[in-house]
Amino acid sequence: MKKILLVLPFLSLMLSALPLVDSTQLQQALTQKESVVVDIRSNKDRFNQSAHIPNARLVSFHDIRADIDGIHGVLPNKKDLQNLLERYGISKNSNVFITFEGNSLFEFGFATRLYWTLKMVGHQKVSILQGGTLAWIEEKREVSFEPTSWKRSHYPIDKIDIQRIATTQDVLAAVKNGKTNVVDARDLNFYLGIYKRSYVAQSGHIANAKVLPYNLMFLKDKNIRLKDIDTIENIAELMKIDLEKDTIFYCDSGHISSILWFVFHELLEYLNVK
Repeated sequence: MKKILLVLPFLSLMLSALPLVDSTQLQQALTQKESVVVDIRSNKDRFNQSAHIPNARLVSFHDIRADIDGIHGVLPNKKDLQNLLERYGISKNSNVFITFEGNSLFEFGFATRLYWTLKMVGHQKVSILQGGTLAWIEEKREVSFEPTSWKRSHYPIDKIDIQRIATTQDVLAAVKNGKTNVVDARDLNFYLGIYKRSYVAQSGHIANAKVLPYNLMFLKDKNIRLKDIDTIENIAELMKIDLEKDTIFYCDSGHISSILWFVFHELLEYLNVK
């Protein structure tokens, strides 16, 4: 018994350092009291109407973004972020495992945006569940239909890591000097200006921007799963993206560009991307 008690905390520590985990790894991590599963959705009603991972805490995607000075989807201020984390019972000791419903690629972007937000406030122990809740269910693991309750936490935020954010000035400088990649994460319909979001002032893309559509990152199967890292690197090379250069990914609101940031910064460890 003593050997098991020694191994499990070590295992939990190892898993908490992984950006992406599968259902088996999450199942193992849930034996530890510091583990917190958050299920991020844009439609909160679907959480209570369908099966979800036991004790998962429902987080609204709309809570982790803000509209400030007429700009859609920006990072909330420090006070609002602290209130958000405390409201969801996340403490600095929490090993946070983010899941999502698992029916669309957009939902994976909910998870990566929350992951990025946690990194912005210095939270290191955070992972995303590969395939989301749908993969968990299809593997016939335990589910619940009951709402989850938890206690409010205390989460003082010392600072926000603004070095992870590319400012308008950064983008303008990159376009002018050509030394930094500016890469559009949207699909080609938006890059080419065929479609436009209502909150975006102008169709098309930033001058001289390259394109790396976010959907190319995923396998074409029934679950939302990323391709292996070698394949992703080959795709970036085919799209003429020099990842040795500083790189800024963008989209319309910091949603799907967070997918590319997660893939290249966290999984492939290109630390020069924003």
